[in-house]
Amino acid sequence: MLTVNSQFEVELKTLIDADIERIKGILADGSGVPDYPTYRRYVGEIHALSRVAVNYCDEVNSILSKRM
Repeated sequence: MLTVNSQFEVELKTLIDADIERIKGILADGSGVPDYPTYRRYVGEIHALSRVAVNYCDEVNSILSKRM
């Protein structure tokens, strides 16, 4: 059975993955990217979501595990 923290982490990562896939779809389609700055913004969002947010989840999980 998952703890509340584990459930939170799973759901958050699911939402992050869904958002990444949504942005990848926009980039693959090409019609949602009218110019290079917009493209860079989307790529930056993917980077932030995939690296920063997921790393924070892992870091918080590690911190909480040490407290218990």
